[in-house]
Amino acid sequence: MKTALVVVLSLLCVGAAVTGADTNKDLHFTRKHLFVNPYEGCAVADLDRDGRLDIVYGAYWFSGRDLAPQAFRPNHVSKDYLRANSDHVYDVDQDGWPDIIAGGWNEEGIYWFKNPGNTAAERGEPWEMHQPWEANLLAKTPGRMEMFALHDYDRDGVPEVHGACYAKEVPLQVWRFTKSPEGKPMLTPFVVGAEGGGHGIAFGDVNGDGLEDVLSEIGWYERPTGPPFAKPWKLHPETDLTKMHPSCPFVVKDLNRDRRLDIIFGRAHAYGLYWWEQQPAEPGWPHRLEAARDR
Repeated sequence: MKTALVVVLSLLCVGAAVTGADTNKDLHFTRKHLFVNPYEGCAVADLDRDGRLDIVYGAYWFSGRDLAPQAFRPNHVSKDYLRANSDHVYDVDQDGWPDIIAGGWNEEGIYWFKNPGNTAAERGEPWEMHQPWEANLLAKTPGRMEMFALHDYDRDGVPEVHGACYAKEVPLQVWRFTKSPEGKPMLTPFVVGAEGGGHGIAFGDVNGDGLEDVLSEIGWYERPTGPPFAKPWKLHPETDLTKMHPSCPFVVKDLNRDRRLDIIFGRAHAYGLYWWEQQPAEPGWPHRLEAARDR
């Protein structure tokens, strides 16, 4: 989506933490306009470890102290938007300081920007981070990625990187954090499905077998029993959303509480919010498609 983004922060203005005893008190929020620029990613985390949440947005991070923008990467803008569409925070090198993982439509790579806070602390300098962060290539991607998601498939506490490629014929891949022979962090790919993926991504136990599945534009992939990265996953094309060009991401949720997950999605470059209801039948996915078309 090639449109400018407006980042707005709602600050909770209360004198004390809200507890179960005072949940009836009025909550007061203040809207603060931070930035207008053509970025497509945002994340929230305590980057400087001062106890306040900070914001990552495109080429900048905003300290929770004053919300002033500070550049952490070159501001490479293509024709009409920044070449970055996913921002995530994770301590890649396990040095105790949260790093930033980012990707872009034109980059064809997954990068991590090393948080320099540890170095500054060792030098006894104030932790300001006005200097650019060290950029490192984690992995090359097989094509242009609409977005990345961090998702812990095997529940080992280390997230994997899941990419959604615009071209649906590109194999659906997950990258696992590993180390190079030199001991540097890197990502190793695993092909979830050679059939492809496309625009859109969601996670959920579609068939109710207790194992989390992955949904893509061309259908849903069933997680096999056992380790998730031992063999390719099985594609079920009955949830093919190719003609709808779904949003990235979309959501699986049991909306009507019938104990079957439904699909909620928008259209990537059009209007409408859709509910795709899963109904009980074998085989396949009989469905009713309902839409809210308000702009």
